[in-house]
Amino acid sequence: METRATDLLTATPAQQSLDQEKMAEAARQAAALPDLASLLILRNGYIVSEQYFHGSGQSTAFNVKSVSKSFLSALIGIAIREGKIGSPEQKIADFLPDYLGQPADPRKKEITIGHLLTMTAGFEWLENGPVVQDWVSSPDWIKFIFNLPQVSDPGRSFNYSTAGTHLLSAVISRSTKMSALEYANKSLFPRLGISGARWDTDPQGYCFGGAELYLTARDLGKFGLLYLNRGSAAGEQIVSEDWVRESTRRQVEVGGDPLKEGYGYLWWIRQYYGVYVYYAAGAGGQFIFCAPDLNMVVVSTSILANSSDQSRVFQHYISMLKLLDQQILPAAAR
Repeated sequence: METRATDLLTATPAQQSLDQEKMAEAARQAAALPDLASLLILRNGYIVSEQYFHGSGQSTAFNVKSVSKSFLSALIGIAIREGKIGSPEQKIADFLPDYLGQPADPRKKEITIGHLLTMTAGFEWLENGPVVQDWVSSPDWIKFIFNLPQVSDPGRSFNYSTAGTHLLSAVISRSTKMSALEYANKSLFPRLGISGARWDTDPQGYCFGGAELYLTARDLGKFGLLYLNRGSAAGEQIVSEDWVRESTRRQVEVGGDPLKEGYGYLWWIRQYYGVYVYYAAGAGGQFIFCAPDLNMVVVSTSILANSSDQSRVFQHYISMLKLLDQQILPAAAR
């Protein structure tokens, strides 16, 4: 039975057929994680555990970093459903012709929305490398991206790129005549009971397509529940079921990272505790995990969103994934 994503009612773990000892141990382990800011666990649409740390609470808006990308994916899907964008196969040159008049490499005109959704656009980019600071310091972020060298044909290989998702934000703005935040406030957030979101912008006013969206842990839970309910909330189809399915299946393989096995449309895909999980992940340990076979959504945020201590960040990632794999998901497999 579908659960109303806007309500987020609470229940005990036992009421939702969860192992109480494992859930209690999960809560104890979460409290011991030094950098965890929030942990929210939903089962069958009900909040069964909610913890906050470091002075945060239900009203705290967290910078969810690259979790923003999964929200952007939903907005692209909604724009396609509303006829504002044709399909993932549509070329981005249709929306940004002023930037792609005579590109140095004609392959740039072949980049599609789907290539950006799957991180396969093919331009040179090193996430977390010096190019990122050069990019965000430039006077025109879109122009900077299109001036990047094209190192492979579009669609050929995966290369994680926040710059690519920023182009999708511009596509949203050009196709809807609104910023990504304005479009979300019209077509997505009110239907989920989300209000007060903030999304930082570039010098031209385009929302930062890959990060810098601020939402509460419960907002993230509502979004995860929307996808768990195949794009429907409170009896209304917000994102098409087809879009949810395509977004959360493996569109491309991700090589070289043992923590991540595949990528959909701005969602990561892998197995935890032997079950299929798709998830949104942001710098420092911001997560939305969706386990449809267990009807669970797990949200976590951390205080490391802007940390440069990569060792500390990695340790938090490992600790959080271990908690998910060894305590939270097993609690549902009774």
